[in-house]
Amino acid sequence: MSQENVEIVRGFLEALWDRRDFEAALQFADPDLVLDWSESRAPYAGVVRGYEAATHWFTEVAETFSGYGVERRDFTDCGSSLVVVEQSISGQGRDSGIEVRATGATIWRVRDGKVVSGKLFQSKTEALEAVGLAE
Repeated sequence: MSQENVEIVRGFLEALWDRRDFEAALQFADPDLVLDWSESRAPYAGVVRGYEAATHWFTEVAETFSGYGVERRDFTDCGSSLVVVEQSISGQGRDSGIEVRATGATIWRVRDGKVVSGKLFQSKTEALEAVGLAE
């Protein structure tokens, strides 16, 4: 089951950021999806709930940057339906031209074959500590 959860999260993120196919991404997600980006240092900090809000949020983030990319470096199965994904993002502000680069990690929770939540952390170490694992 744990490898299945990794593949569900991978499919969600590939549809979302690699193909920018929000409808396909939401096929991997629970209708009550919760994204907790309250620890983000970016302008899009906060908590997003549900398909409609998530679609709006994803669209806004993608449209703010040109060349926006998310590179996933590592998927860690943490048991109990949890997957930690270490990633880096890059892009350039469309209006400002400012280059943006950041790294972090997200804890994704899977239930009944669907992504039900994601919580952003500033590092993989913080994310693993949050699930009770030390690197």
